[in-house]
Amino acid sequence: MLVLDVGGVGHGYDLFTVQKTRGDGLVHAPPGAGLSRRYPRAGAWVTEVTQRTYYRDVATDRLMRYDGYRSDQPVIDHVVDFEVAFYADPSPFSVPPPPPGQASCVYDAGDPPRPLLDDLGGDTPRRLSLDQMTDGPMCGLSPNRFDGDLLRVRRIRLTLRVRTASEHLRAPAEDAPEPAERAGPAIEDYEVSLDVAPRVQGGRLGPSLQTPVDGQ
Repeated sequence: MLVLDVGGVGHGYDLFTVQKTRGDGLVHAPPGAGLSRRYPRAGAWVTEVTQRTYYRDVATDRLMRYDGYRSDQPVIDHVVDFEVAFYADPSPFSVPPPPPGQASCVYDAGDPPRPLLDDLGGDTPRRLSLDQMTDGPMCGLSPNRFDGDLLRVRRIRLTLRVRTASEHLRAPAEDAPEPAERAGPAIEDYEVSLDVAPRVQGGRLGPSLQTPVDGQ
């Protein structure tokens, strides 16, 4: 489950597992990790989360899927490259500001509030580097802190490249000789890219977060 304080940008969130129910509440207890804070009855929301982590196992050339808890299973064999790129709105004003005179993790207090995010230039989404996703300003509460630039991500591009299982059918690398034992035409690596849009846009909640949390 995900519990989120919607009172302001970066006010905190936690992922947790429901051990049991009690009355009209959900019980989160050991061996699950403790929550980073106490969440108010009003202003916090909870929703079910399906957590999937995809990564390339370099040793086996497999695309793997991890459920965040126990299951770690192969999905595709002979994956020779897997890349995830994040594209952000270049404007530092793309994340909604707090009320005048107040501050948030991405705005200084002022009237009007002054953005702390960099202007990336241009009008179209710009790809974020790894440094830009870790250099701050930081939002949230430990241990679930994250870079404020992630609040303005508008597109995520997934790129996957696969290779034929047969060494005799693979196209040779540049400047490499053709294998003498090849019986047919070479098969080039196949690459595909997919763009997806996150449900959270501009620091606002997407339509999936619609269930209030009662308790802590």
